[in-house]
Amino acid sequence: MIKTLFRFVLLLSITALFSSCIFLIPFTYKVNLDQQNPVDQNATVTFKNNTEKGEFQFKEWNGMDIKNTVYKKRMIKSNDIIKFIVPAGSNSFAFDILYRISNNQQTTVYSYKNIDLRYDFEPGKKYTIKGRMKFLALGFKGIEFYISLYDNSKRVALKEWMIGKT
Repeated sequence: MIKTLFRFVLLLSITALFSSCIFLIPFTYKVNLDQQNPVDQNATVTFKNNTEKGEFQFKEWNGMDIKNTVYKKRMIKSNDIIKFIVPAGSNSFAFDILYRISNNQQTTVYSYKNIDLRYDFEPGKKYTIKGRMKFLALGFKGIEFYISLYDNSKRVALKEWMIGKT
């Protein structure tokens, strides 16, 4: 009896200890933006959020407001993944993006608003979009901020947009 109680208390303690780490686990959210489109004519576009390399805050897709569709009662964290299923062909996403650079004393946030990303996606393909920073001369000459589009099958950047420089 005491052994069973000890195991239960130990398990409960370990669970309580690691429950605060649940926010560190990235979640993947799938959003189908056009449910009428046939499945074989869709493309999958994955946006990878990352605190340092870009955190996307979505506004529009092809001119339609998607905030409620993406964020409906969800708390999307800075390291979550959002997969959009979109019709193949020309698509545009409007979003804000935040880059955070931290050291022991402070965090500097670089925010770029109303970014409009347009691309012609092929049917059946999977794409990944993520942010990137490039420090010029170890950061002494500034920082360039990019958004990169990757074809998942080739794992190479198809296109890269520079969105700002400090």
